[in-house]
Amino acid sequence: MQKEKSILVIGSINMDFVIKAERVPRTGETLMGSGFSTIPGGKGANQAVAMARLGGKVIFAGCLGNDSLGQKLRRGLEKEKVITDYLTVDKNEHSGVTMIIINKDGDNSIVLDAGANMTFSPEKADPLKEILAEVSIVLSQLEIPIQTVDFIFSEAKKLGITTVLDAGPARALPASLLQRTDIISPNQTELEALVGKQINSLDEAKKEAEKLLKWGIKAVILKLGEKGSYLLTKRDKLYFPALKVKVVDTTAAGDAFMGALCLSLTQGKSFSEAVEFANLCGACAVTRLGAQPSLPTPEEINRLKGKLEK
Repeated sequence: MQKEKSILVIGSINMDFVIKAERVPRTGETLMGSGFSTIPGGKGANQAVAMARLGGKVIFAGCLGNDSLGQKLRRGLEKEKVITDYLTVDKNEHSGVTMIIINKDGDNSIVLDAGANMTFSPEKADPLKEILAEVSIVLSQLEIPIQTVDFIFSEAKKLGITTVLDAGPARALPASLLQRTDIISPNQTELEALVGKQINSLDEAKKEAEKLLKWGIKAVILKLGEKGSYLLTKRDKLYFPALKVKVVDTTAAGDAFMGALCLSLTQGKSFSEAVEFANLCGACAVTRLGAQPSLPTPEEINRLKGKLEK
């Protein structure tokens, strides 16, 4: 029997400090808030948990600080059955933290202090070369050093492994990384950073996304929030409208989407099937508060699917 291959996620892991408020305060203003909580997060860790919760075999690699937050974050991943053998510790930095304000509409504003995440250097990631042959997909984001993402993608491409890049947070990227990326998924702001211009409409976003294919990228999947998703390959130009659900908190909706997308592709689903499932998972995530607590199980996804089909 062929051994089940893993999905490798490299990326950020943070503790989220979350508070609810009517809106984001103006400069110099103090607002009363409520519902304070500390919740495990970080785009990379969220995506790893999303896949593990859906039944995937996931290895997570990144860097924590040598502090109590880091210990708690590691235990949280292990509880979710994410493999943490390649999660490193930097003794001179604190674990990553985010400050999140959620407004009355469920939209969030986030400030990130990446801390130890930005010390996850190519040298710290080098041991991952030992396990790449056992991996089917490598997924990364941009909350760790770009040099590390480029290094791991380069090693993955030598073995013919599919590379997937969540293009957030928004930033311009070197040509080398784009050329080593098979699948890229930006939102509109991130797409603007990639192509170097402001985008004012969905039609313009679709047109600009086509430029990314010229780098050799096989698929571009635009995450458009309440406007849905758009899949672009050399053969397909498919729009997927957003699913109508009650929004509680949009934190980690994109991470649920990316986790579901990658897991679906490892299961042999087509790009369009994978995006449809990812849309459903993202919609399920916005119906609950918090990053990792909102990531859905298969049972929760099936319940939501049943409600939407009625």
